[in-house]
Amino acid sequence: MITKDQRNQVQHFYAEGSFTQLTKLFDSFTAGEWLDFADQAGKVIHMEVLSLYIEASLHIGNIHRVESDLIPCLKGIFTTQTESSENESFVRQLLDITEGMVLVFQEPCDSYAVMGKSARG
Repeated sequence: MITKDQRNQVQHFYAEGSFTQLTKLFDSFTAGEWLDFADQAGKVIHMEVLSLYIEASLHIGNIHRVESDLIPCLKGIFTTQTESSENESFVRQLLDITEGMVLVFQEPCDSYAVMGKSARG
């Protein structure tokens, strides 16, 4: 479970642009660990950290991690953990943005597929 102190550390690394340091904190996390929260407040912390972790991973070029591990994790969160429309909307948007960004970084970039991901929702 991600603590508030860990979230604060992630936010600090993100603000500094220390994306490699940020990703090192959670590179060993599995999908199960991203889903391991006790309550709604814990879920919010996990989603905040996960979204920053995804962005930092993209910044440092770790596209494979995002595509092979984090997109399936987001899909799992979306299908099993979205009990309110607010959560569903946030998770869906994060998933769509993440899938679109992965498409942007692939060679060659299919701009129609990227825009299709961005327009969905």
